[in-house]
Amino acid sequence: MEEKLDKALLRAIQAISEKFGPTAVLKGGMALRLQGIPRSTIDADFSFKPFKKKTPFTSDLVSLMNHICDETVKVASDSKKLQVVGMIEGTQILIEASALAEDFDSEPLDTTEISNHYDLPPSIISIMPNSMAFSNKLGAWYDRRLSRDLYDIYVYYDILKIHPDYDILINRILKPNFTKLVKIKPKLSSIDAFTDFIRDQCSTKGDLEIENELEGIIEERERRGIGKKITTTIRRMSLD
Repeated sequence: MEEKLDKALLRAIQAISEKFGPTAVLKGGMALRLQGIPRSTIDADFSFKPFKKKTPFTSDLVSLMNHICDETVKVASDSKKLQVVGMIEGTQILIEASALAEDFDSEPLDTTEISNHYDLPPSIISIMPNSMAFSNKLGAWYDRRLSRDLYDIYVYYDILKIHPDYDILINRILKPNFTKLVKIKPKLSSIDAFTDFIRDQCSTKGDLEIENELEGIIEERERRGIGKKITTTIRRMSLD
C-alpha cells in the first residue's frame, strides 16, 4: 500500500475513533489492513451506532474532518451513506460512513504496530467482529463477483481462521443485492448451495485472472501465486 495514503487514512481513523469511541466501528479493507494484512484500499469505511434520528453523527463527522484535513472537505450523501473527501498532508482520503440498522458488540483493535511505523501515537479503535465481516464479505462477493472480495475471503478463512456468522450469511444469500454487471443471478437457498456456487465460479475464472485483477489491491510481490492460493482455499472451504 502507498505509505502516504496508509498514514493519512490511519490519522483519520484514529481521530474518528478518539472523537466517537466505540460508536464508530471500522470495517472493510482498512480493518484488515490494521490486522496486518498487506491489502491496499482507498478509503476507510465506518458504521455508526446506535443511530437515532434526533442525534445523527453526520454533522459531527464532517466538522471533525474539516478540523483534521488540510482544506475544506467535500461531502456527498444519499439515504444509505455519507462520503467525505479530504486532504491530509497532501494526500486525498475518502471516509465512508453509514448508520447501523442493528446494534452489535464491536471488537477493540490496538494500532500500536502500524502507528509506530508511521511515528504516530498508538490508539485503540473499534472494528466489526471478524465473523460478521466475513459473512458480509461472502455476501458482497455474491452481489458483485469481484476478485478483491475473493482475496478477503481467503484472508478471513485461511489466514485469520475465521468462521462466518451463519445467520448473517444465510440472510445475505437469501436476499442478494446484485450489481448491474453481474450476469449469473441464481436463487440459492442454503449455505451448501452457496459454497458450491462460489467454487464453480472460482474454477471458471481461473488463478491467473484472479491474480491480474488484484493489481493495485496487493503489492506485486504479494500477488505472485495468490490466485492459486485463493482457488485452493475456496475449493476446500467449509462454511457449515
